[in-house]
Amino acid sequence: MSFAENLKQARKDRGLSQEQLAEMLSVSRQAVGKWEAGRGYPEAEKLVELAGKLSLSLDWLFFGQSGEKDRAGQQIITIYSKDAIVNCTKVRMTRMYMFSRRKNKPNYALYGSDRNYSFWGENNTILGLYSTKEDAEKEMQEITQAIKANKNSYDIKYAL
Repeated sequence: MSFAENLKQARKDRGLSQEQLAEMLSVSRQAVGKWEAGRGYPEAEKLVELAGKLSLSLDWLFFGQSGEKDRAGQQIITIYSKDAIVNCTKVRMTRMYMFSRRKNKPNYALYGSDRNYSFWGENNTILGLYSTKEDAEKEMQEITQAIKANKNSYDIKYAL
């Protein structure tokens, strides 16, 4: 598929009108219509902003490649949390004992691993803190489904 077809599909998948997408990017509806008709492309800065707003890679927008892979062929997903943006290949959950199951306090944490190694092993970044194991497991399950579906990104939903 072409850039025009991929853009139109991504916009529709997110339930956005051309006007809504144009407003998000501070451009005219006619500009979005022109891009979707294959009669032009956004400027470089707008392309990057467009990919970010739609949570897509530029590869996907231009070539329809649905997922990025690391050197070992593992799917890479970009996780957006309120404190970090992490490119990771693996997510794991740990129990935090310091708060001893107090209500609305973090008892579980999800970590994203980027497969880069340091002296201490894999680089891990906290993706989110959760008060219940159920919330952490639900988040992990949704991230796993996103990876299996070759999604490029996932927004953390259930963290405190």
